Amino acid sequence: MALLPELSAEQAKAQFQGRRLTDEHYDSDRLVTWDELGTENGSFKYLFLRRTLPASLVEGAWRNLRNLSFSESNHTRLSLGKSGMGGGTALGWLDKRKLVPSLKYPFLDQYLLMPLLITMSGRMRRYLPQEWERQAALAKKNGHRVLGSMLGDPDIPRMCVENPIFSTLTVNRNVPFKSHVDGGNESLACLATFGDFSGSYLCLPRLRVAFDIQPGDLLIADTNHEQHGSISPRDGTRISVVAYLR
Repeated sequence: MALLPELSAEQAKAQFQGRRLTDEHYDSDRLVTWDELGTENGSFKYLFLRRTLPASLVEGAWRNLRNLSFSESNHTRLSLGKSGMGGGTALGWLDKRKLVPSLKYPFLDQYLLMPLLITMSGRMRRYLPQEWERQAALAKKNGHRVLGSMLGDPDIPRMCVENPIFSTLTVNRNVPFKSHVDGGNESLACLATFGDFSGSYLCLPRLRVAFDIQPGDLLIADTNHEQHGSISPRDGTRISVVAYLR
């Protein structure tokens, strides 16, 4: 779909940054629930793939994601949550004070997340080959600071992903977010959800579109430049996994 937003990125930042998003921020006929590619003037903005993740992968990831330790959501940047409402955590390489990234890597194989990363990367490579090639080239500049690399810290699980393209994962449990951009990343973001829930759409307000991301779906989006945030309320338990390259 060719998108024709009325606002520029700068105008969208002034209008949406730090704001709570509602149903008013997307068009009534633009809740995406099936496969869709969105572009603006030929530039990629998002790809939504319905039921593209294998059921066995989704079930296995859900069983293990529930055992992660989450920081309370009121400590999370731009969170709308309150203490006890939800929380988040990060896995992989994190920037700290603009120095060499440090490794926060609590045994990704134990949480069955490497198969998820491999599948996310594979879907991007299949459906967005040019974007995948660009991200793979950027990832090579990270050296061993990519998830799945066999180089670097000896405590990293000895796994190898062919051409890894992600350095970091953010995992959130029942956390709604205000509108923001993911400044500091060098890539598209791949987002999947797990659990039993309804509601909690992801909205790109400048593009007037929202996504109902259910377990098994995959959203690949330019969240490094596009404002995005949650639309509540949510019923049930929802864990989201966002993979990206810092």
